[in-house]
Amino acid sequence: MKYWKQLRISLIGPLIALFIVIAGPVAAGSDSASGTLTPGDNTMPVVFISTPNCTGQGTFEVRYDAYSFTVDEDGTYSFSLSGPDHISLYLHSSGFNPGNSFPTCLAADNSGSVGFSYPLTANTTYIAVPFDDSFEQSGGSYTLTISGPGDVFLSGSGGGSDIWPGFLDGRLNNYDPWATFVVYCQETSVELYTLNGEAKGTLAYFATEEALDAIDTSAGNVLVNEGAGVRLYKLTTGELQFVGSPDAEGKVYNVIINAFPCEFQQSFFT
Repeated sequence: MKYWKQLRISLIGPLIALFIVIAGPVAAGSDSASGTLTPGDNTMPVVFISTPNCTGQGTFEVRYDAYSFTVDEDGTYSFSLSGPDHISLYLHSSGFNPGNSFPTCLAADNSGSVGFSYPLTANTTYIAVPFDDSFEQSGGSYTLTISGPGDVFLSGSGGGSDIWPGFLDGRLNNYDPWATFVVYCQETSVELYTLNGEAKGTLAYFATEEALDAIDTSAGNVLVNEGAGVRLYKLTTGELQFVGSPDAEGKVYNVIINAFPCEFQQSFFT
């Protein structure tokens, strides 16, 4: 066994990829994407793993790519990654933070023949992260495949060279290309913006830290504000939940955050 395998470092680094080629349409229940980890890709601190579990946060910087995706049916889905045996895989929840990724790491494999299964919830955002699990950071090409009982929707799939890096304008729900509204956080307030057909945002309302702190949720969740078809609740947990209006398919987009300081928790459709 090679020395680097004996000291294998399960890691994860920041969201960006060069030379990514997304595979074309595939059969229902499966979706694939291919890419190449190369010098110049952004990096993040390692997350250690003991397959299939994530076990701790490290400091070594590694190259990686990241794909957001959803599925349309609850169930257990299979993840596989073909390529050099130092290219490995992490699965993260939508709260993925490149600077502190361990808390959102759900599953991982760096065995050299990457494959694991994990139960997923329909209409919930997840992040699949192929990464270079070597000290040399020599990179290489890979193909990621996700399959299961429902349809899989990898961001950017269907052609092109557009791995999903997330929006870079400061929104909290920045990994959701299908979002119907966006949430921003200022030092002492949260802001709700609605999106038009061209994905341009309009401020609908905001809520201040002082006003939110004054709301008593001991008797249950409290409706804080409503506008442009989006309701804001303060939950008994202290979290804030934004609930949109039904879309053309009757699905309702939700975002949950902590405040203050603001921290994205999760997004999903109901």
